[in-house]
Order: sequence, then structure tokens, then C-alpha cells
Amino acid sequence: MFGATFFQKIGQIFGISKLNNMFEDIPRRHAQFQAQALWTKSIRAYLFNQCGLSPEQQYLEVGCGTGVILKEWEHVSSTVTGIDIDFPSLRYASTHADCPLSAANVLELPFTKSSFDCIFSHFFFLWVKNPLQALEEIKRCLKPGGWILIFAEPDYDGRIDYPEELSIIRQLQIKSLQNIGADPIIGRKMGSYLNQTGFTNISGGIIGSEWHEPQSIDEIQSVDIQNIIYDISIGVDGIDPNNLLQVDQQARHDGSRITFVPTFFYSAQK
Repeated sequence: MFGATFFQKIGQIFGISKLNNMFEDIPRRHAQFQAQALWTKSIRAYLFNQCGLSPEQQYLEVGCGTGVILKEWEHVSSTVTGIDIDFPSLRYASTHADCPLSAANVLELPFTKSSFDCIFSHFFFLWVKNPLQALEEIKRCLKPGGWILIFAEPDYDGRIDYPEELSIIRQLQIKSLQNIGADPIIGRKMGSYLNQTGFTNISGGIIGSEWHEPQSIDEIQSVDIQNIIYDISIGVDGIDPNNLLQVDQQARHDGSRITFVPTFFYSAQK
């Protein structure tokens, strides 16, 4: 069994700043990834169709995590591969995703030039220490005219929470992510990074959001709330996140709860 120090060093070597103790709580993270994937499902279908992709083409997911998107992609194409730097996540993915998996560094992909028609990611670049280098390597592995699809990258500095007692979540989440080496405003930067690395036909947008009042605490909302609390409790001292949970639950009950994180998507061609 590998220890936490091993994975910390691997992350430093490979240029990935993912939360070092993620491997200790894989099922919780998997539930979070499932909730995120459900929310962003429509944008994946939109980009796939918009780019004129077909099932027989070659696909790669960078930062595949526990395999949530890969499992969905199996219904799109039988020629998809997943990579991630976190071995326990890959081990978990292998239990339900029936496709090739590799422990690999996005900064040094183990594929020859022009290997893929499409390389995609989902809530990934916020964890990458050098996004420009990662994009250069992705571009190398794309075929001429191939697509990079960035399904979701957040911008927590634009986060909106109401009632006012919950507005502190924005600052807490930014501080927490910075403390563990992530970029909390990566969403707004990705278009510029794509342009700097020579991609063409760049387009993007922000995923919409809607809610109904009063809001119930269904399974998806519960997962999201619990993970916010978990992240804050790890990254920030002196805050009792359970107090925030109580305010959140009451606001949902009385119909006053509003929460929105601008989450960007992009597509571009080599």
C-alpha cells in the first residue's frame, strides 16, 4: 500500500496539484464527480455534436479520475482511453469503466504525435500547475484538425451565494483551493491559454443554472454541499462548516437559497 507521502511526491514530479489525500476518500469523491457530471451532461452532448465528432474516432480523457465521464463515453465510442496521475482513482475507475486506463502525466503524455481525434477534460485544469505546458502536450497528441473539448472549468471568484450569511463561502473556497495548489479562477483563463498555444476555432461559454423554490435537499445537492464543507474544513482553519450547512438547509427550506458558480466550457481545434 502506498502512503500519502508517495502520492505527494508523485504529484509534485508530474506537475499535478490535486488534493494529496484524495486517495483516502475515493467513494466520496466519486459521488462528487457523479453529481458534477450529471449537471454538465448537456454541454458534453452539445460540444460532441457541434464539433461533428463520430463514434469511430480516437478519444482520450485527461484527468479521468474515478472514471465517471469515461463510463458515459463508452456509450459514445469504443475507442476511448483515460489517464490520471492518481493511482487509487484509476484503480477505482477500472472496476466499472471498460476501457484502457493509464497512470500518466498530462505534461508528458505517453502517446505518439497525432494519436487522437479528440482529447477532453472535465474539472481538470484547475489542478494543473502548468496549463500552457499541458495544452502544448495535448496539441502534440491531437491529429491535424483534432479537437480539444474542455467540458467544465470553474471560476470561484464569480461565485454567488445567498442569503448573505453564506456569501463567505466564496472567499473560503478560494482560500481553500489556493492552499492546496489549485487555481480557483482557471475558468476565465482557458480561452487565453488555448489562444497562446496556437489552437484555432476557439469557442466557449458559461454553463447555465436554474433552480426551483423551495429547494429540497436531494441526493445531488447533498453531495455538493458536503463536498464544499469538506474542502473548506481541509483548507481553512477557524471555520465551523457545519454552521454554514445549517444556514444552507434552512434557506433551501424557505426558498431563499441561491448559489451559482460560473463554470466555463471550451472547444478548439489543432
